[in-house]
Amino acid sequence: MAIANIPDVTSIPFVTTIPPVLVNPHTNQVVLINNAPVPLIGPKGLLTPGDHVLLSASADLGKGLGIPVQAGGTGLPLPASDVLLAADAQTINQRVGQFNSVIQATASSVGAALVDVNSLLKQLASNGIEVGGIPFTASFLTGGVFSYDGVHPTRYGYAFVANAFIDAINAQFNAAIPEANLSPAIFGDSVGAPGAAAGAESATMVEASRALTQAVWTRYLMTPDATRNLLSILVTPAAGRGHHRKH
Repeated sequence: MAIANIPDVTSIPFVTTIPPVLVNPHTNQVVLINNAPVPLIGPKGLLTPGDHVLLSASADLGKGLGIPVQAGGTGLPLPASDVLLAADAQTINQRVGQFNSVIQATASSVGAALVDVNSLLKQLASNGIEVGGIPFTASFLTGGVFSYDGVHPTRYGYAFVANAFIDAINAQFNAAIPEANLSPAIFGDSVGAPGAAAGAESATMVEASRALTQAVWTRYLMTPDATRNLLSILVTPAAGRGHHRKH
């Protein structure tokens, strides 16, 4: 048996992406009035730096809710469903800590493997995690781990968490379950697929492959076919382009 604990609610992009101050949607820069940021208006007044505006608030912000009149908004507050106040986040995470203590004690008492997802996602949110020279973070859309809803993992995120389960099982039970091959989740199914057409993969995938360190070749590209196919992409002319890639 493998048991995961509960993550910190403030470690996911659904909660962390939108700051509690006004941001220019065209430049993604904080709006300053009189050289000071403009706090958004929450259900209990102006938001503070410890408050969280949820990703679901985007539509209401687009209507001018939560934005002071002097900044071009309606002056009406964001509804409570759009905001996680600092005090509420603290209460939730205190409760999560209590649950996690019980989970840890129970796992220990029955001899189960414990997967510390809470610490894993905190590390992802604070410093990111590097896999073979490629950084992954908890940033919305660009981090590579969370999907478009800011809550559920991407394909890579699920594979990464699966490996956390595998590592915990191997450590607890002295097992030798192989980790999931992360290369298809990073580069697509064509990498490692026997007979995949060279040059059919996207330029983005090829550029990402150049960032790989030796760690990926030895740990994450688990099969000879995957390695051969990826190498062929780097040295074979692009299909139908009539010229060779230069490296």
